[in-house]
Amino acid sequence: MHPTLAKRFFEKHPSNARVLFKNSVFRIEIEINTYCNRTCSYCPNSFINRRAAEVRMSDDLYSNIIRQLADIEWGGELCFHRYNEPLYDRDYIIKRLTEARTLLPHAILKIFTNGDYLDALYAAGCRAIEATAHIEPEHYTDDHAHDVLNKRIQNLGLHYVEVSSELGIQYQVQGPEDLDFIYRAYNFGGTAKGVPVRQDRGQSLTVNETVRRTAPCIRPFDEMQIETDGTMMPCCNFRSDVQSHKQYAIGKLTAESDLFAAWTSENYVAWRKGLVTNALKTGACASCAYGVPDEDDLRFEAATQAAAPMRYYAKKFISKIRGNGLGSVASVVAKKVIGH
Repeated sequence: MHPTLAKRFFEKHPSNARVLFKNSVFRIEIEINTYCNRTCSYCPNSFINRRAAEVRMSDDLYSNIIRQLADIEWGGELCFHRYNEPLYDRDYIIKRLTEARTLLPHAILKIFTNGDYLDALYAAGCRAIEATAHIEPEHYTDDHAHDVLNKRIQNLGLHYVEVSSELGIQYQVQGPEDLDFIYRAYNFGGTAKGVPVRQDRGQSLTVNETVRRTAPCIRPFDEMQIETDGTMMPCCNFRSDVQSHKQYAIGKLTAESDLFAAWTSENYVAWRKGLVTNALKTGACASCAYGVPDEDDLRFEAATQAAAPMRYYAKKFISKIRGNGLGSVASVVAKKVIGH
């Protein structure tokens, strides 16, 4: 995009980026700490030591992100994890949850956890929990998964119902009415719809499969991944402490950074442009099976059928922007975001 257009519609009018962010980003994953107590074979933590020391996101950086989200009354999913165990330090996660709940009353505060430190989080504002009972592939059977899950949930004194999952065994835990609580055990040695459950995590792990990714990916459109030091990665499969992934860092937030300007940066544009088409993906995305759309997934339906998928996304964003009163700038803003 011509630099004068970028300055005109984003640098001089930052509200354009704020509106687009609010209407597009449904999930933000913030890695509030680095520690994880497990070294699962299907995770890069199997070869990167996350147990020796813990690094935490600074208070100033975290507060800067939360305040800016509050300014736009953001109401998406705020997740407190990437490759860490967020419940390792109960007091710390409660502190982070409380600040977010106070400033973001409409957001869904979500915890992904291995379940080892599961505790009462509801009072602090958590409204979604996805707990995984990790079982190494060579030990996995459905019966064993049932036994592990039954024991863990019974220890919590809660009831549950089994829900369908092609990835393994999954329970819906019955707690407070407005708490969405999933407890699951995945079969990381199996497949779902012909695709391995175990991902290669941006080619950082060896997986015996022959995936050649052509399907579109909209993770850089509707998600944001932020590491403890503010580094932004394009999706959950990339992490900057993997040597081969360092080149994929999109940028780095600080305690003074404009979150929305970062989201509309040229680096983000390049990622969106490279992933939105049906062309063969390159680099660490070439063998990715994550987020491959189902035929009935409406978010992908038009993109996968259209002759020019970028036009589909342009129209999608234009519609959202015009609906918020931005009028004639809509098409330029949309072009900026998808880089077309």
